[in-house]
Amino acid sequence: MTLNLAPCAERLRTMLEPCGDSVWCHEQRVRFGGLPLWHRMSVIRVAGGGVVVHSPTSLDAALIADLGRIGAVAAIVAPSWWHDLYLVDWLRAFPTARLYVAPTLARWRRSLPVTGVLSDAPPSLWEGDLEQHCVQGIGLFLDEVVFYHRPSRSLIVADLLFNFSEEDAWLTRRLASIVIGPYPGCRFARMYRPFVLHRRLFRDSIEHILRWDFDQVIVGHGAVVRGDAKEAVRSAFHWLLR
Repeated sequence: MTLNLAPCAERLRTMLEPCGDSVWCHEQRVRFGGLPLWHRMSVIRVAGGGVVVHSPTSLDAALIADLGRIGAVAAIVAPSWWHDLYLVDWLRAFPTARLYVAPTLARWRRSLPVTGVLSDAPPSLWEGDLEQHCVQGIGLFLDEVVFYHRPSRSLIVADLLFNFSEEDAWLTRRLASIVIGPYPGCRFARMYRPFVLHRRLFRDSIEHILRWDFDQVIVGHGAVVRGDAKEAVRSAFHWLLR
């Protein structure tokens, strides 16, 4: 996949920040089609002591040093077709790491040294810590695989949900209000709704996610949803679940 997703010149957040029991986050400013966004990576330390990197950002020395203090990078996860920009750099930096990717990404980037294609069945590496579900019923290459981290009770998503707020840049808020939906709040992007091709399958996926016992949502873009997180997700899909 080729996307004009160049990092912004200013790197305001460079260190991993705790986001719960055995999970850390790192954010980097990027531009997507001219829209300035924060892109969040999640880092999960699993029971065996290794680290699973979800939706990687770009690498620098500070980030590599921080990762080393948490554990060895055992796996890199590209949860959707849209989150593949830095995979080659990460594989070069961590050549023993296993690469797991979403189904569409595996089909479109056959040159990637893929260890496994993500599905509803977690690999043995993280099956004790993470559950996962491949969202069904939506097109536009949005076959995202979402994760539930049991120790921190966190739902981890890439693009299934956005959570913009008053803290985001004015331009981000203005454009996001058009293509994503009103802010502040946790939203399923308005621009994605026409691509819900199989409403029943998509609803089944959202109901599957809502059965997980999470109390925060770590989104790929926007603020982490803390407090009443399950209700926030249910509200984001009120148009589907009603």
